[in-house]
Amino acid sequence: MFTKEFKDFFKNNREKAKGKRRWNRYIHSVNLSMIEFHLSSNAKVLAIGPWVSPLFASPRIREGVCIDPYFEAAQAGVFPNCRVLTSLEQLGNIDEKFDYIVLSFSMGMVEDVLDLFTKLRRFCSPRTRLIATYYSRAWQPFIKVAEAMSLKLRSPEMNWLSLQEIENLMFLSDFQIIKRSMFCLAPLYIPFISDFINKFFSTLPLVNLAGVLTIEVGRALNLPETDAAAARPKVSIVIPARNEAGNIPEIVRRTPAFAGGREIIFVEGGSTDNTRGAIEQVMEDNPHLNIVCLTQEGRGKKNAVEKGFSAAKGDIFIILDADITVPPESLPRFVDAIASGKGEFVNGNRLVYPMRGKAMRFFNLLGNVFFGQIFSYLFGQRTSDTLCGTKVLKRNDYFRILANRSYFGEFDPFGDFDLLFGAAYLNLKIIDMPVRYEERAYGDTNISRWKDGFTLLKMTAIGMVKMKFNWLSMRRK
Repeated sequence: MFTKEFKDFFKNNREKAKGKRRWNRYIHSVNLSMIEFHLSSNAKVLAIGPWVSPLFASPRIREGVCIDPYFEAAQAGVFPNCRVLTSLEQLGNIDEKFDYIVLSFSMGMVEDVLDLFTKLRRFCSPRTRLIATYYSRAWQPFIKVAEAMSLKLRSPEMNWLSLQEIENLMFLSDFQIIKRSMFCLAPLYIPFISDFINKFFSTLPLVNLAGVLTIEVGRALNLPETDAAAARPKVSIVIPARNEAGNIPEIVRRTPAFAGGREIIFVEGGSTDNTRGAIEQVMEDNPHLNIVCLTQEGRGKKNAVEKGFSAAKGDIFIILDADITVPPESLPRFVDAIASGKGEFVNGNRLVYPMRGKAMRFFNLLGNVFFGQIFSYLFGQRTSDTLCGTKVLKRNDYFRILANRSYFGEFDPFGDFDLLFGAAYLNLKIIDMPVRYEERAYGDTNISRWKDGFTLLKMTAIGMVKMKFNWLSMRRK
């Protein structure tokens, strides 16, 4: 499936490429560093491309298969967690699923990119992520110059694909792009300078458009259903409730039923009104409904959500604020988006429709717009309203996020940023769900606009470092 020209090139230039890699050594190291950054821990990986086998030195990889045409028999045993092949035709001998499929420069070297994508689908589960890196088409003339100057080994003519062409090929083969970014402004190694430029500048907005390399992260759609319960999932609705007594009966009355079943979990957080009594009353009045009341030991919405999710038994987890500013009637749309596979993390967006009365104050609106823009840049996918309290995700994805929480730290008092950062870090497909935002009918907000806003700014700065400036630290010399 590699073109004949590239097969001959790999065969005839192995020794030359090994000894003359002024360009290749550094740029391949930068490339592998970016790929490794997008892997989660304990991953099973299928990696395809020249010089990609060193990726399996990563502690993040549990096991896998590598197709590296430059791999030599003398290297056998160097990566004991990896079965190494040298030909794409050997894909036919593999019959297993992988957490990640990596295409490192491979799209530029194969006969038929669409055919390659199509063949890779059989190695995908709903959780599999496809990571593809390749040269930016804008750099084609500069790469030719580098070859003429012997800075790069002269290779056969590649497939030069634009971002739109890649997206179309993935669409035709039933893959969906989750995010993309360009990186590596300095492809030649200059001590200290190249790393500094690539780490702190090559991922900045607009500046990154000049990057030599592009990375695409996608997932396979329309796979054969592997979970019979997925079409009729049980739903767990967690509702943190502090001083919300007047809203409790309305929540229960207005929350819709779901085909796979529903549980409503109130987490009462030390209210000074009769919130607990209101919950106990609706439980008494509706014995046929699955309603649970938990007592929050800690403080803050994040702590309450964690308490609720730890007790939840559903396949899909929902966070619903007890102020009913987001109508409970809209929840089936969130669940449908998850169950249909259109999204893996569904985030409410209050900024589409006109808001009722004084539902959101002016400075709160500015803050939401600001954080939405910053997060869209950090995640590489659109996230308009980061602070909407209504968020929906699958049970297993929540616990995967929980397992990676230490990477960002425990700063978020509400849990909104915490979940969004975790979802983006796992390369989940995040989608916005427009909702009507109503004015609060009972009680007062539990949010301190300026104090909590400063905390969220600090977490955003930490997220910037962790998601945009931390990847090159993984580079292997």
